[in-house]
Amino acid sequence: GLGGGAADAFRPSQWAGLAKGEGISRRTGFLVATMVGTGLYGALYQLLATGKGPEETKDLWFPKTGQRNPDGTAARVSLPGYMKDLASVTDRAGQSPVQVPRNLWHMTKGKVSPAVRLVAEILDNQDWRQAAIDNPADPWQRQAKDDALHVLKAFEPISVSSYFDQRKKGAGLGRQLQGFAGITPAPHRITLTDKQLLEEEERRRYLPSPLEKKRREDVKAGR
Repeated sequence: GLGGGAADAFRPSQWAGLAKGEGISRRTGFLVATMVGTGLYGALYQLLATGKGPEETKDLWFPKTGQRNPDGTAARVSLPGYMKDLASVTDRAGQSPVQVPRNLWHMTKGKVSPAVRLVAEILDNQDWRQAAIDNPADPWQRQAKDDALHVLKAFEPISVSSYFDQRKKGAGLGRQLQGFAGITPAPHRITLTDKQLLEEEERRRYLPSPLEKKRREDVKAGR
């Protein structure tokens, strides 16, 4: 896997083997092939989508689509493969000596069985955005409806949610259907510059409460 390939890359025995002409381990070879292969695929995608080749490193693994997000940042896609996981682990790695372990912890929580995670979210009354799932002040019928909708949403395939999201944005048919090929919108953090990431971290101190987040989402969805 990727972790084993990275570990082998820093192993003294592998460097000694390279000096003797023995080559790299199969796991490191898989890591390199994944990065290079996905990069070539990403460069081609961006060239076809925008008419421009890669202009920065993340264009290779999270190519631009030629569209803009509501916040003005360049819209990007995440290609099939492991690069999204690798980017998640190395995110802001130089900002803190414990940043990579933190990233690994958050990624591990995301890999928990969907059924277990869903039960935990219902019991905590918070989804992955830290927004309340139901409002305890609402009638129990409304709470039950909100909980049921959350459960149904959790089992919706990513490709289907990507399709409806692109359709809502008025994207062309090709972009609407690309989710079924494993091409999905890139994580929001990927679209931000380092400066914007720092500003977003600063704003986290003033994030709205879970219930306020739910209220805003209900208004946005017209509920």
